[in-house]
Amino acid sequence: MATKNLPNEVVSNILRNVIKVSGFKALFKVRHLCKQWNSLVPVVIQDELSKVDGKGWSLLAAYSDNKLKWHYLNPFQLTYNDKTKIILGEFQEFPSIPIKPYVCFALVFDHKKASKKLKYKDFWGLPWPINNKQSEIWYEKEGNGVCFRRESDDVNVQVVGLKIDAIKFLEYLQQSV
Repeated sequence: MATKNLPNEVVSNILRNVIKVSGFKALFKVRHLCKQWNSLVPVVIQDELSKVDGKGWSLLAAYSDNKLKWHYLNPFQLTYNDKTKIILGEFQEFPSIPIKPYVCFALVFDHKKASKKLKYKDFWGLPWPINNKQSEIWYEKEGNGVCFRRESDDVNVQVVGLKIDAIKFLEYLQQSV
């Protein structure tokens, strides 16, 4: 490829333009053009994620203790794992959420439209009871997941982590902007 003499900054700008013009899916395709592009794609993705930490989207926790309640959680740090194509999110504050009788989670990109647009299939349901006595529990659906911290038989959990399919998340994020 003719770009091997270009500085990394120039190639990074080209890759950012690929995102603007063709989307994140195209970014994952063009990375195979040469080694330099392949090595810079994860850097560009991480740069893009640093711009959206806790902005424009959140994890919605819906739970019920006689009345349905909604709680929006915003991760403060997103990191991209290039080997697994997964984005991991950490939460600065660990809100305590009751899991009895149930709690469900969904990614939300527009809070105002969320209650109208979300369908049951969009949620990750957490059944009661969680029989796992470990302090940290991952609940996953189709590669996406939520990590909880739980103390013994407590009926509350704290959300401590999030795992999201990178391509789907980035595409949704781009559509919502």
